[in-house]
Parts: sequence; C-alpha cells; structure tokens
Amino acid sequence: MTKGFSVPSTGSGRLLLALLLAGVAPATWAQSQVYTVTIRPVLNDLDVRIDHVADSRMLVVNLENHSPTRVRCDIRFDASPQTPSRSTRNIDPGRRVSSVLRANRRWFTVVVDVVCTATLEASGSGAAATSSTWSN
Repeated sequence: MTKGFSVPSTGSGRLLLALLLAGVAPATWAQSQVYTVTIRPVLNDLDVRIDHVADSRMLVVNLENHSPTRVRCDIRFDASPQTPSRSTRNIDPGRRVSSVLRANRRWFTVVVDVVCTATLEASGSGAAATSSTWSN
C-alpha cells in the first residue's frame, strides 16, 4: 500500500471511493448552482396556469389546464450554454403536467417559451393535435 493513502474499510467508504474514481465528483458543482428563470407565455386566451420549481440540478415547469378543452403546449428551454431543448405536452381539462430540463452544464439564466393552443376534437377519434411553428 502507498504511504499516505488508505482505502476506507466501511461499505459506504468503498462506495464513496468508487464514485470518486468513476468521475461522479465533477458533477458536484450543480449542488450550488443559482440561476434566474424567465417564463414567456403565449396562452392564446386559454386558462392555463404555469409555475416552476427551480432546483440546482433541474428546472421543473408545471402546466395546469383550467380550460374546458384539451390544450397542446410547446415548451422551449434556453439555458445557455446548454443546448436548447423542446418538449410538447397535451393537457386534458382539469389536469396538470410537468416538463423537466436537467442540468448538463452550469446555467446562469433559463428562458422558457411556452406556446399553448387548443386542440381540435375529431368526432369519435379523440383529440387531434395542432401544429405550431417555432422561430429561432
């Protein structure tokens, strides 16, 4: 054994050593990450409530549909320098859904664009989603 270096004898010590050797330690920066969140909604006169939960390793955007119709929401996350991310959520009346952006890099500000539109009901076959275009 090398002088000045000892392997912990407890099971949790071995786990900690294994995690350090596996490269998990560099991700600890995310525990102290602080960033601002700007939400830019385009709700098209629909009753959709938007809130967010900012965590050091992820951002959760909650969407709640209080409209009488099904709603499609296109969500675009811009957390520079991380690559922008998009997701689409179809929300039934009275339901709540979440969209999550996980931190791959350190953020300083996150801009979330939310565009919601009513979906068209096809008779007997459920809801048909409408398409939205995004401009960069």
